[in-house]
Amino acid sequence: MSLATIKWMNFDQLCQALRDLAAPTVLVIVDEHLWPIYKEKLPLEGLSDKEIYIWRAASGENTKNLT
Repeated sequence: MSLATIKWMNFDQLCQALRDLAAPTVLVIVDEHLWPIYKEKLPLEGLSDKEIYIWRAASGENTKNLT
């Protein structure tokens, strides 16, 4: 298993990228304080063919890396 390339994108680009994924499982990582704001903008209901996991990461710089 390899990690995908991490890219910055706006919500429209993110929505399209999620729809285009061939993978059956999607992990969305979001800051726990931002999730209440952004959950309405993600098209998760449009991804019924995928298994969606949401990980609400603790705020702070310590959680913003792959380790």
